[in-house]
Amino acid sequence: MVIFLVDRDHTKTLSAVTRTRLPCEIRVHSFEWALQQKTLPRATYVFTDMERMDVWQQTVLAKLFIHIQQAGPGYRALNNPAAIGDRGALLRKLHDQGLNDFNAYRVTENRWPARYPAFVRRMSMHTKPVTPLLHTQQALQDALGELLQSGEAQSDLLIIEYCAQPVAENLYRKLSSFKIGATVFFTHTVHDIKWLVKHGRKNSATPELYQEELDMILDNRFSGHLSQVFDIAGVEYGRVDFGIVDGRVQVYEINTNPFVSLPGHHPNPIRVQSKKIAWEKYVESLVRIDTTDRKAPAASRFEHPQLQRKWRGVQIKRP
Repeated sequence: MVIFLVDRDHTKTLSAVTRTRLPCEIRVHSFEWALQQKTLPRATYVFTDMERMDVWQQTVLAKLFIHIQQAGPGYRALNNPAAIGDRGALLRKLHDQGLNDFNAYRVTENRWPARYPAFVRRMSMHTKPVTPLLHTQQALQDALGELLQSGEAQSDLLIIEYCAQPVAENLYRKLSSFKIGATVFFTHTVHDIKWLVKHGRKNSATPELYQEELDMILDNRFSGHLSQVFDIAGVEYGRVDFGIVDGRVQVYEINTNPFVSLPGHHPNPIRVQSKKIAWEKYVESLVRIDTTDRKAPAASRFEHPQLQRKWRGVQIKRP
């Protein structure tokens, strides 16, 4: 059995997985559920959504992670909350180690980008940037002043140097790969006419680009490079979103609770085949991380009263 532990407001990302008959049992529960159980069932526990937690919640989750890891045969935990940093920390590490050509700066650092344009986004949310592209330091300073006056917390704001490149005239592409346990595999591409590629624009890709997507899935392109990125991030389950600029991989973020969708209809038959293969790889990887020892006794209840009280005290609904 594989149990995903998620933020209570973000369980729908895995709806496709839980409503589909798979070779292994999949459950999705909130962190509160795990903290309230008298015993924890034998399973592989996948921790997600750390970027949505405050420091006290992350501390509780790290203690729970260790508790599961030490519970004995039949228990396994992925994504140690104590080892996974925020988006800003990851982008800085990737730049410092020469894996990303662009850098990122916390607003609280009082540092300015080495190159422009740049933009500002929140570290704790997977939403679009809170500014357009800003081409000068003065424009950036003005935008930050407006954000702070509007109530944005500067501790959550991240300045990111722009680093994107169209794959064709007026067409941008985002690429994505998954890591599940020890397996890294390419999953899909998204195309849009804007540099900020999120959900994509229908009918924007050409048949040639769909064929290239299929080729990247079949030969599992970039997996060696991205394995290194996942290791740096400390992520054992998640999806990395990246682009290719001047022939080099540029990593934009890693989402530990990405939306997972079933393969479905598409007007291009090559895209249908790509989605089917990517889904099969996803399911096969889940089976690999499933625990097999069902005979060991169930783990005792996780107990850390002081930290659990801190958790219960956080009632803010997160976006």
